[in-house]
Parts: sequence; structure tokens; C-alpha cells
Amino acid sequence: MNENKILEELKQVLLNDPDNFGKISELSAKLASFDENDVRFSIDAGVIDRLGN
Repeated sequence: MNENKILEELKQVLLNDPDNFGKISELSAKLASFDENDVRFSIDAGVIDRLGN
């Protein structure tokens, strides 16, 4: 899947099904993978909890 196709699909989901957070997240992650200049990571609440302790 190329960048333009992902972007178009993301636009359609945002217009037609804006509460489909799983699909929005999936498409956003795929789109972000085309960005070679930035590094991304994610953490969950458990990691934040452990860091807080």
C-alpha cells in the first residue's frame, strides 16, 4: 500500500467513521512509517506507572 492510498483511506475513515479509533490508529501508524526523518515510539500506562514508582 502506498502513501497516497493510505492517506486517502484515512480521510475516508475520518469522514465516514470518526469513532473507529482502531482503524484511525492503524492507518496513522502506516502513514507515519513513510516518514524517514522522525523516530516514533509508544508506551502504555503500565510503563508510566512503573516509571512513577
